[in-house]
Amino acid sequence: MLSKVSVLLAVWSVVRTCDDVNTVACGQLDRVMNACTDPCFSNLCPRYCGKCPVKCYQCVSGNQEDCAEIVECPNMEYACIHERFLTSNFTVGHKRGCVHQQVCSQLYGAACHSAGECRDQRGFCCKSDLCNNVATSRRTGRGVHIDQKRTANRNNTDVEMDIRRHEGGGFLFG
Repeated sequence: MLSKVSVLLAVWSVVRTCDDVNTVACGQLDRVMNACTDPCFSNLCPRYCGKCPVKCYQCVSGNQEDCAEIVECPNMEYACIHERFLTSNFTVGHKRGCVHQQVCSQLYGAACHSAGECRDQRGFCCKSDLCNNVATSRRTGRGVHIDQKRTANRNNTDVEMDIRRHEGGGFLFG
């Protein structure tokens, strides 16, 4: 255990980004000693402990599989978004990126609770790293509450909603 902590500290002193020094070690430390409640260890594992803005896929594409660019949202008040739209030549396009959570609330209504309810949805917001991919868009919602702590590595709460209205603005796209 002490050797893992030593390695984490050595690497952290060189690399200080909003990413974990070693996500696997962070998970092990958290299980053994609840590392996210310790200020020192939580600084070594900021993404695991939910201290970093969410990372999202970002693109505007006609093909839902053509999205490889990854961005980190500006701050903790942002979520990932995936929205399908009709292009000018009447094909389905896909927008993905970061959006302020207030805009998400304006764009979407109540959360989906079953697969059938979400099947025809045109878009959704979610609050975990890279949750706005194709596979996520077919998953059912798990509730509206978003646990800011440990969202990247726990069985977190993706918020998927049907579009009720679109009041424009608020997207961060390339």
